[in-house]
Amino acid sequence: MTLIRSSLLLPLTLTMASACAAPGSARIEWIRAEVVPGEGPVNAALFVPVKLNGMECKAQLDTGAPGIVHFHQSFERDAARPAVVEALGIRHEIQGPPNLAADQLSCPKGIRLSLGNQFFEQGTLTIDLKQEQVRFVSGSTLANDGKALPFFYPQWDLNSSGGGHVVIELGDSQGRKRYAMLDTGAASFGISALSAASWRQLTGKEPAAGPGVTSYGVSSWGKTIPCYRVRSSTRFDLGQEQALENADLSYCETASFKPGQQLAALIGLRNFANHAITIDYPARRWRIAEASAQ
Repeated sequence: MTLIRSSLLLPLTLTMASACAAPGSARIEWIRAEVVPGEGPVNAALFVPVKLNGMECKAQLDTGAPGIVHFHQSFERDAARPAVVEALGIRHEIQGPPNLAADQLSCPKGIRLSLGNQFFEQGTLTIDLKQEQVRFVSGSTLANDGKALPFFYPQWDLNSSGGGHVVIELGDSQGRKRYAMLDTGAASFGISALSAASWRQLTGKEPAAGPGVTSYGVSSWGKTIPCYRVRSSTRFDLGQEQALENADLSYCETASFKPGQQLAALIGLRNFANHAITIDYPARRWRIAEASAQ
């Protein structure tokens, strides 16, 4: 789910840690934006370098999206032209917009794209947020990992050419379990409730300014959307002794995303700044781990 293009109509800054990356790996490039007015810019979208018909481009890594590649521009299907996209040692042949050509010297102006889950389905993706690096290896690496957690991979979008969504279980101290979607496209968020009812269940609070609740507005398509945020005291259990504690939990009063099943929340990247997230698509398993300093 690419929140950066729908709800954050703000000035953006692209930053990149400078270092050489090994084959099958790449440095994370962050787009930063001020999400909560007055709190300064935060990491709002995660980008990786890609080659599009051999041209050096950048793509948002969006586990909230199915499919191989999503172009952020509309074009008629009969006007599409064949294209090749390469990243992290992976190569896919796709149908791209008509303004793509193999003989262009640089990424065409106005081309914006995201890599969805289907791009990585043949292997294991690791997002190391502390080291600001993304890695991919073919095949499964977590099938026999005792600390790895299962995830569901539903396919809700009947119009999609393939791919699914990474849906995980989110438990609380009272043993209640809910479903949430792991969404790197919502990088600036921690746990983002998808409804007022889910906000109440997850926080025990009303969606309104009050003790411990920060209220703010986000501009989207000429409107100001009311949003709320708390630092949760609930320990959210992920399984296998892994949990989210002191999590940043938010809710915005907009129906920007309608999943194909009942979900309580999206899980973004805000709570994982010192962690590595590994998603093993063939084994349908994932895990989070404290990232080691190098």
